[in-house]
Amino acid sequence: TLKNMDIQKVITIMNKDIEEYLEYLRYQKNYSDYTVNSYSGDIYEYFEYLKIEGLSYKNVEYSDLRFYLMYLKDDKHDDNSSVSRKLSSLRGLYKYMANEGIVKTNVFSLVNAPKKSKKLPRYFEYNELEELFRVPDTNTSLGQRDLLLLEMLYATGVRVGELVNIKVKDIDLGRRNIIILGKGNKERIVTYGEYCEDILKQYLSDGYILLNKTGSDYLFLNNNGGDLTERGVRYILDEL
Repeated sequence: TLKNMDIQKVITIMNKDIEEYLEYLRYQKNYSDYTVNSYSGDIYEYFEYLKIEGLSYKNVEYSDLRFYLMYLKDDKHDDNSSVSRKLSSLRGLYKYMANEGIVKTNVFSLVNAPKKSKKLPRYFEYNELEELFRVPDTNTSLGQRDLLLLEMLYATGVRVGELVNIKVKDIDLGRRNIIILGKGNKERIVTYGEYCEDILKQYLSDGYILLNKTGSDYLFLNNNGGDLTERGVRYILDEL
């Protein structure tokens, strides 16, 4: 614990140590100004906390850091990602100070970062799906292909890499199923429903014939008649 008469002296030394570390990051580690400024903000926030608590940055213990983490979570309301970043900034500072003999050990090496919060995936509401499926113009060959692409992904749950490898001969139109070649060259059968069936029949009897200029065996073709790639599918989805 610091005495009031020593606080100003410690602040002066503390600021000098921080500035030397930031200079080290900037000129020795070649960190960008943005990164250095981020480190600086995290470090000064920590030292401000120490000043309020009357703690010496040279003598902090693991138990002190536990209270600091509680302060970040309960008082600052930082999420796990922000806490992890601040711990990383301070871990780097104390590693530097330990190497320079300013502190005895890097006490922050004892502190584990909190697990990052898992975010739920962004998903389409049903009305958004309906709107998406109305985008392709089925009066064109590419529009028929694009709607079939959407319907088949939605109906079967196949991966994009599996989708582009579907050949027309893999489809059983009577049973409404498709043989899929998956990972490890393992085959499985997926089924599709009436909506997918309708656009599939339209595409095979119309758009597919117009697109298939090279006699390809594959179901999904690009506008030049070549086989559609995974990148091509993602481009189409982004455009839709």
